[in-house]
Amino acid sequence: MHFKILISPAKNLKKQVFNDQERLSIPQFLSEAKLVHRALSKCNHSTLVDLMGISPKLASESKQMIKQWDHNFLYRAIELFDGEAYRGFDVQSLSAEHQDNLENRLRILSGFYGILRPSDLIAPYRLEMKTKIPVKKANNLYEFWGDKIAKHLRKDADFLVNLASDEYSKVVLPFWDKNKVLTPVFMEENNGNPKIVMMYAKNARGKMARFIIENHIESIDDIQGFDIDGYRFDKERSDDIRWVFLR
Repeated sequence: MHFKILISPAKNLKKQVFNDQERLSIPQFLSEAKLVHRALSKCNHSTLVDLMGISPKLASESKQMIKQWDHNFLYRAIELFDGEAYRGFDVQSLSAEHQDNLENRLRILSGFYGILRPSDLIAPYRLEMKTKIPVKKANNLYEFWGDKIAKHLRKDADFLVNLASDEYSKVVLPFWDKNKVLTPVFMEENNGNPKIVMMYAKNARGKMARFIIENHIESIDDIQGFDIDGYRFDKERSDDIRWVFLR
């Protein structure tokens, strides 16, 4: 089975320049990203505050990234983002023998770039998929990207392991056979009433992505063996497309 792992980007950025030229690649929707950049370039400071729901300080930082975007393609996508999922994945400690599998399996969804391979060379940005910015004739990013990302994924995948948030997976899943998507859910014991604690769930998503890559998993069923940090597969709370991992 040919499957891809989907994860979300992160708001926090490391901005660590990546110098291994042999592993760098160009984002596959760069021409579309330029259209998104053009739309963002038209936004003034106060518009960014309102549009993104951010502080004036973050809007200033965002405006600076927009200005420098064309000249700042210095960062490997998998190393730029610094959220809980990326801390869980910990790419810095992933050995070289797993790099090819990383490139083959993992895809990062992005409001700006659409979809990214781990070693795509990108510029820093702040833009959530849910941001209602008009791009060309589209009213928002979901309209702009439409089914482009799903069509692209279908070129070399027939199944998805969805470790992305709802905000990002929503740009793919409406255009995909729901029976060919597995969404792992990570829950914490809570006096017999398990609940999702988002910080822990995000971290576990990154660790599961690494588990799949590091163990070169080919069969989806083998994902049930994920047992990092005390999680275990809970068959009773799971169904065919939503697998619960409980600790």
